[in-house]
Amino acid sequence: MGSDWGHWPLKRLVAIWNSLPGVAPVEKFTSRQIALERIWRAVEFPTQARRNATAKVGKAKLHFRDGSKAAQAYALLCRPEGVTMCELQMLTGWQRHTVRGFLSASVRKQGSRVRSFQRAGERVYQVKS
Repeated sequence: MGSDWGHWPLKRLVAIWNSLPGVAPVEKFTSRQIALERIWRAVEFPTQARRNATAKVGKAKLHFRDGSKAAQAYALLCRPEGVTMCELQMLTGWQRHTVRGFLSASVRKQGSRVRSFQRAGERVYQVKS
């Protein structure tokens, strides 16, 4: 690797990465080292980088196992009226912090965003369409 690259701003490395053909564009890298490794790998093995990018882009969304608590909770989140925290707790038997973790991590992995609002003094969650 070129020693001068270690001093380039991350924004410049992102621009270089995003200009490479067939790669999945990124908004930022976690570190300069990761950026450099990915760029060099894409330059050295362009067909492999393209194959990895299409695998990630074309990959179907993760789905919850049928009948699981997560699948049931997600179905309630998709209702037009949404679901309250209490309803989710009663359905799953989870504690409040577990429900919040599910909403912030698992639902996001589904490619969905959760809307949160107050209705009649209760917190209501709903998957954004």
